[in-house]
Amino acid sequence: MRNLYKNIFAWGSVFILIACTGDALLAQEPIDSLINFDEVTAGEILQVAEDLYDLGRIQEIDSLLLIALDMKGKDGFDEIQKQRAYALLVNTQLYENEEEKAQSYLIEILKINPEYRYRNTDIQEVEELFKTVRLNPIFYIGGHIGANMSLANNTTSYTLDTNPDNTGIYQSEIGAQLGAKVGYAINSRISVFLELGVDLRSFSFQKQLFDYASLNYKENMIAANAPIFVQFFLKNQFNIETKWRPYVYAGVSPILLLSSNATVTRSDVVSEDEQRQVQGPNVQVTEQRNNLNFALLGGIGMQRKIGLGFAYMDVRYMQGINNVVNTSKRFDNNELIFRYGYIDNDFLLSSYYLSVGYIYPIYKPKPLKKKKKKLNSK
Repeated sequence: MRNLYKNIFAWGSVFILIACTGDALLAQEPIDSLINFDEVTAGEILQVAEDLYDLGRIQEIDSLLLIALDMKGKDGFDEIQKQRAYALLVNTQLYENEEEKAQSYLIEILKINPEYRYRNTDIQEVEELFKTVRLNPIFYIGGHIGANMSLANNTTSYTLDTNPDNTGIYQSEIGAQLGAKVGYAINSRISVFLELGVDLRSFSFQKQLFDYASLNYKENMIAANAPIFVQFFLKNQFNIETKWRPYVYAGVSPILLLSSNATVTRSDVVSEDEQRQVQGPNVQVTEQRNNLNFALLGGIGMQRKIGLGFAYMDVRYMQGINNVVNTSKRFDNNELIFRYGYIDNDFLLSSYYLSVGYIYPIYKPKPLKKKKKKLNSK
């Protein structure tokens, strides 16, 4: 700052003269001609511009700040200073009734800081100017990780046992998931999201066979999914002052099976004192599964504002709506049938998901379209 005021004081202590002589100085040489711009920084120029604004010398500010905005490197503005410079330009342009220029400078501020809003130091017209610019996010991007619990729901039973009523018992198992999402904000309460994720889902099955053996079967599925759903916010999602945003959602998801394998153990009772265990490497059962499945989903969650984006946690239920088993391949896995005595039932797969993630809003500030006035025809 010393270099700047050294230049100014060389021309007669301009700021002192301004304070002392007021309007009489308006006829003097413009202040930008008194500054050696090679020896000052953008921040120093900004300070002078703000002082000029306080003194009412509005017409001299624009040229100063436009020079400062062109400065690069260590002499240029940081982001906070750049916001202050554009904010000053917004106010000066409105003083001069240059609304379009003021609007363009406001958009530049919003590109730097999408959550910039009207300040008490702004003139009243700035508050109205905000209404002419798109302020709300239009897209969201984010990602999540979490755990799930899946259960197979028997719809039609098949058995190799002599007792047709011996259908076995399915139990839920723990899996994991990760994914990314993009969203589009329709209005202040509703957004539409598309996710792309990968799930590891597991379930187990136990059954008694032929009155002398017990079967334990656990299947691990890796699948890609692409849920699409509508999300309803219980609070205005565009209110930047809202820290907590609860929501509910519902939708549908295609599920593409990538691989599926089973860990199978059969324990045979040979005598009262002896048991024999049959176990081998994991059995590939991908061919016995439909590659493409579909599910309905619904969930609830909560977002917490952190920075410009939101950390969130949600709970989801997903219910399969088609048989997971490829019925044409049901009897093709000889290892499962002859070694372990296992045959697939028809079943649907349902899952509960618990996920945590972060979502970031994408802003595209631009002038709002002006509503055309209807002319009354006589």
